[in-house]
Amino acid sequence: MAERGFQSDSNGSGHNNSSEPEDAGGDSLLEQILRGSELGMQSAEGQAIMDRLRQTADKIGDCSFDRDIVLLPLVAEILSPFRPLTGTSFQKMCQSVTGTIYDDVASRERAMKLWDRLRRTGTP
Repeated sequence: MAERGFQSDSNGSGHNNSSEPEDAGGDSLLEQILRGSELGMQSAEGQAIMDRLRQTADKIGDCSFDRDIVLLPLVAEILSPFRPLTGTSFQKMCQSVTGTIYDDVASRERAMKLWDRLRRTGTP
């Protein structure tokens, strides 16, 4: 049985020399997490989170998507179970997650779509 995995090629770049794609078994881990999150939003807990996001959106008001005015408060609401952290630790965590979402084009686009739905209809 041949081993599959990481092998250095002749120029030392460390590419996978296997002829099989690295993700031959299915979706990427990120896709699995996103799919699980979407399913989780249908649960009672997921609905409670969406209700809190709607309330947060109502407090923010009708404005354009913005990293600090819109995304940061939404992220803080999602991460609210971690509020027992010291104030600065919770704020740093929220800012870090917000930055990660905002800096990734695909994640930012999903966040913008969520904000548009919350703003327009009050539902995700």
